[in-house]
Amino acid sequence: MGQELMNAIAHFPEPVYAAIHGYCMGGGLDLALACHRRIASAHAVFGHRGAALGLVTGWGGTQRLPRLVGKGRALAMFVAAEKLHAANALAAGLIDDLAEDPLAEAARLIDALSNRPSPVASR
Repeated sequence: MGQELMNAIAHFPEPVYAAIHGYCMGGGLDLALACHRRIASAHAVFGHRGAALGLVTGWGGTQRLPRLVGKGRALAMFVAAEKLHAANALAAGLIDDLAEDPLAEAARLIDALSNRPSPVASR
């Protein structure tokens, strides 16, 4: 059921933004990975300790994370429970932007998108 939800988010026809402030671990990271864009505060910390604890959520994070950060970094996060702080997550490609207020920034970006002309309307 969790994987179905994450896939529904990943394949949603409209942009889905994750606004992250604080810890984003395990299933929370899986949820953020399913989103089309991730915006985090400078205090955000990312990790996936499941494999180190003998647990894997099965929500698609093991497939999505390596696509963003590469196999080596993803393996370190899954097996060695490596955590990435926001600046390193940005450099690694895990998040797209840093913002003082990630929710306000996500809302601003979504609002800017919604005010653009539709490609269908311009035909």
